Amino acid sequence: LRAFCLQVVSHPRFETCVIAIIMLSSLALALDTPNASRSEGEERALVYAEWTFTILFTAELLLKVVALGLVRTPRAYLKSWWNLLDALLVATSWMSRAAGLVSGTTIPKRFLDMLRALRLMRALRPLR
Repeated sequence: LRAFCLQVVSHPRFETCVIAIIMLSSLALALDTPNASRSEGEERALVYAEWTFTILFTAELLLKVVALGLVRTPRAYLKSWWNLLDALLVATSWMSRAAGLVSGTTIPKRFLDMLRALRLMRALRPLR
């Protein structure tokens, strides 16, 4: 399994696909402006897009962790600052998704908006 995951994450097209997903995710975040009047269909599409991107970025994280190891290998996932940032962003995405599922949540909306804004940091990744 590790050899397969390493083959996937080492492929040149893998990083290209990840960058394309980051760009699409950034576009979706830009479209999801507060206080914008959207139809129910547009709102639903944005929610599906957020879930899709969260799942895709989680799959990327898991593939890299299996391929590289988490901590104790020479190229371990958590030894890279960019991967640490990605892990933080995936965690905040899941926290935001979970909070959105809980009706009557006591988590302030401003905090959830801040978590979503942190995901824009992923757009910095192509600069590495």
